[in-house]
Amino acid sequence: MLDEHDWSKILLMNHEPWISFSHGTRKVIKGIDRLSQPNHHVLAQRVKEITADIDSGKDIPKIILLTDSRQSKLVLLEGHVRAITYAAMQHFTTVAMLGTSENVSTWTWW
Repeated sequence: MLDEHDWSKILLMNHEPWISFSHGTRKVIKGIDRLSQPNHHVLAQRVKEITADIDSGKDIPKIILLTDSRQSKLVLLEGHVRAITYAAMQHFTTVAMLGTSENVSTWTWW
């Protein structure tokens, strides 16, 4: 279960467009202000759609995070747009799947 404090540690993949969306930080919560910009209109539309699904009670797939044994980072493997939606809604108490690997730091998008 993720809580409000975890969201400051959740990172988007080390890959474009996520790097520029997050102002170079890769933090999910840092890119929320970009949803109103014209060059992110497709993402903003998906966030609106997922928000409507959440509001209507639809079952939303869990986001999947990867970490190392020290949990030095929580990096999204799957569910980037859902994570952005949760952050935009300030819906911080969310169930997520967490995978741990000693070798995750060798992953290209770590």
